[in-house]
Amino acid sequence: MKYTINYRARLTVEAAGPLAIGSGRKGLNVDRLVARDAYGLPYLPGTSLAGCLRSALVSTLSETEIDALFGAQKKDIHQGSRLVVSSGHLIGPDGRVVGESNGLPDYDTDYLKSLTDTALPERDHVRINSRGVADAEGHGKFDEQLVPRGVRFVFELSLLGTAEEKDVWGQLLTQFHAPFFRIGGGTRKGFGKLSIKDVQQCTLDLRQADQLDAYLNSPVTLDVALPPAFTTSFAPASAPENATWKTYTLKLKARDFFQFGKGTGGEVTKGKKNEKGQKGWVGQLPKRETTVVWTNGKPKLVNAEQAQYLIPGTSAKGALSHRTAFHFNKAKGHYVEDRKTYTPELDHEAIVTELIGGANAPTTQEDLEREIERLRELQKEVERLDLTKSKHYNDFTTKLTAAQTDEVLPHVGESNDAVRALFGYAVERGDEESAQRGRVLIDDIFLDAGQVKPKVFSHVMIDRFTGGAKAGALFSEEVASTQEEITLTIHVDDAAFKGEDGELIRSAFQEALLDLSSGQLPLGGGTAKGHGIFTRTIIPPENQPV
Repeated sequence: MKYTINYRARLTVEAAGPLAIGSGRKGLNVDRLVARDAYGLPYLPGTSLAGCLRSALVSTLSETEIDALFGAQKKDIHQGSRLVVSSGHLIGPDGRVVGESNGLPDYDTDYLKSLTDTALPERDHVRINSRGVADAEGHGKFDEQLVPRGVRFVFELSLLGTAEEKDVWGQLLTQFHAPFFRIGGGTRKGFGKLSIKDVQQCTLDLRQADQLDAYLNSPVTLDVALPPAFTTSFAPASAPENATWKTYTLKLKARDFFQFGKGTGGEVTKGKKNEKGQKGWVGQLPKRETTVVWTNGKPKLVNAEQAQYLIPGTSAKGALSHRTAFHFNKAKGHYVEDRKTYTPELDHEAIVTELIGGANAPTTQEDLEREIERLRELQKEVERLDLTKSKHYNDFTTKLTAAQTDEVLPHVGESNDAVRALFGYAVERGDEESAQRGRVLIDDIFLDAGQVKPKVFSHVMIDRFTGGAKAGALFSEEVASTQEEITLTIHVDDAAFKGEDGELIRSAFQEALLDLSSGQLPLGGGTAKGHGIFTRTIIPPENQPV
């Protein structure tokens, strides 16, 4: 086939949410580092953009069309990609692409300083198991660097094709406008969303001399203006229609205080200073993140005391996952009383024999019973025994922990069919695939500092015997409140509701949403203290604005 048309586009995109474009490396203080270019600044790898495009087009193009665009190495197909995707490079504080023909970047500017390795925002994560506690021992605790919300990048797409592929090119471009298009990692917990700020596109007919010349002399840098022969369109394409994705919008109001902590304490940002010039130290601060806003084509950091308060999408995701499992188990009649699980037994006799040891170790059942009775009477002797030195006891605790994990318990966590269908899984079960990514996208919520009113609560542990304060148990934490309406947007792939139990899964998920909007499902920390209760209304998919 003779390719006579060159489709080309230059896109300027803004991170509508944090980006987790990982480098695959670990740092000294963080588990996942952001990918960086030759200037040491974050960038969007072309491979990530191309891979996300290919995945997004699966629902709109045939496998043959996708292979023809992106190339393939199969039994009967061996061809390279006709689509060239450049890396996305950072737009600097002067509104121009960093580096390129502009020389070395000025690292002394506040904007570029905020994007250095030590200044990027970080997120702490911990997996919550079915019992509602942190699964730190199950590799559920990690942290990662993020590219801040609001950072802008520029990249180009170029396709060598035919006039008949005009519609294919249009479908490719429109993917970037889809509300469910994401790049990088953590896309199911609010990361990777892009906002299109500018699209410059052209179609060059290589059979015409002037357009062929424009193609041959196309700029190789992203900071150079496109040649006059390019017919440039700044109007963004419409978002693609995809009936498989449905949107739920929750309009929420915080009833009182909420607490989405950053995991560490520090000095409070508001309030009166004491005689030492301090505003007060608390053991827990709300999570706030540096973001970027643009004015007249120039970026401005929103950080320090003006940094936005964060309600992470992953917090809502975890709560909805647990509550969906509850409603699904209720509908299916799966109750905890009927659950049959293996529980190991502790061999007390073996532990006593092992710890006492030596020549005086009891050899008969009668001697062993007398020795146990003697140890019960001799309290000091019992306290001297260190159970951790007993192999039998250590084996017992290992087996007990393994018997209580979500992976082996039926109908909870990733063993629950509704959770697997909606939120994905990485636990093998029978002949099923070993992994499935989630079909629910939940966006992060950012609140301006002026919209939030913080408050410090002081706590003290009460000694149950004396009724007084327990020594060393005084601590404080800062929580937040707002009178603003909070919009929580959730996109759900309708594929999650297919199959035999599809309608039960849909009903369980909607029941969980109702619990959240009625205040029966609190979010964040301190829920046992009354924090995190939100109420208001749900806008279902059929009532979404066009």
